[in-house]
Amino acid sequence: MNLWRVSAGAVFALGLVWTGWLVPAQAFQDKDKDKDAKDVKFEFKAFEPKKSGDKFVSFYQKLETKTTQEMSVEKGNQPAMKQEQKQTFIIKWTPLDKKDNNYVVEQQIEYVLMNISIGTTTINYDSAATSQPKNPMTEFFDSLMKIKLTLHIDEKTMKVTKVEGRDDFVNKLGESHPQMKNLLKSILGDEAIRKMAEQTWAAIPMQSKKKGENWVVDSVLNLGPIGTYNNKYTYTYEGAEGNMDKFSVKPSMSYAAPKDKKGKDEQLPFDIKGDSKLTSDDKESSGTVLFDREKGRIASSDMKMKVNGTVVIDIGGTDTRVVLNQDQDSKLTTADTKEELMPKTASK
Repeated sequence: MNLWRVSAGAVFALGLVWTGWLVPAQAFQDKDKDKDAKDVKFEFKAFEPKKSGDKFVSFYQKLETKTTQEMSVEKGNQPAMKQEQKQTFIIKWTPLDKKDNNYVVEQQIEYVLMNISIGTTTINYDSAATSQPKNPMTEFFDSLMKIKLTLHIDEKTMKVTKVEGRDDFVNKLGESHPQMKNLLKSILGDEAIRKMAEQTWAAIPMQSKKKGENWVVDSVLNLGPIGTYNNKYTYTYEGAEGNMDKFSVKPSMSYAAPKDKKGKDEQLPFDIKGDSKLTSDDKESSGTVLFDREKGRIASSDMKMKVNGTVVIDIGGTDTRVVLNQDQDSKLTTADTKEELMPKTASK
């Protein structure tokens, strides 16, 4: 059982990147250079600063993710272990300014709902609950919701050029888990935060597209001692659907273990070995995106991805090969108010 707990912890650390707020980012970089495709232009308007009275106008996004994992030890006698994670995050975006051709936007997590089941162990967290039992995640998410990041975004390339508040972000998260503070510094560098933020608008092409035309978006996310995620998204413009524009997407992902040796401050209670390998099943992975042309933002998206492979974990000098099969469903919904997105089952 102790072996399973540590092994599950290692795979959970990987799974946290695939899901929720550490979901792998889709870098905003249109690789399609067809200059003749000018039928439809997709203009991102969501970060134009607006005021209502003396307050800046915000918009909100809800990310819902369900991940089911089945893990078994290769050549082991232990039964397979199932893990299920259900996560809901509501993120507040507030455009504050536009200067030097950069949007200045504040980002804050407004709501978290988390249900994790690992074998017979369950962990639940609802940030709207007035009282709930303490668990290892409670202080972490309580700290997470107090943090604000300010992003500077180039209006022409839609790349995040600067992140403000990153140190405060890491320090506050480190308060709940001091032993993880230096590891968080390594994982949550400026580049990782930039790419995570850019997933909000990554599907929107920079150039005009005609129906049936596709474009490819590549992203490499290096999370230091956790490993590297190579993501590729092939989008196709499917045409108008009501008052929305529809894109289909074929995602693919491959994971590689960390190559560099970790410093003592970055050490995990386990090591992920170099022959670990995870890949997505292209036949079982797909998604759709709806773009609201009037508001100039992604209205909704959904994506399914199936991942399998082997994670080799060094626990106390002994290698354990964990075979992983994972199904993940993710859904993103955008609205003008938080209340529109709150789950009906959320505590009041």
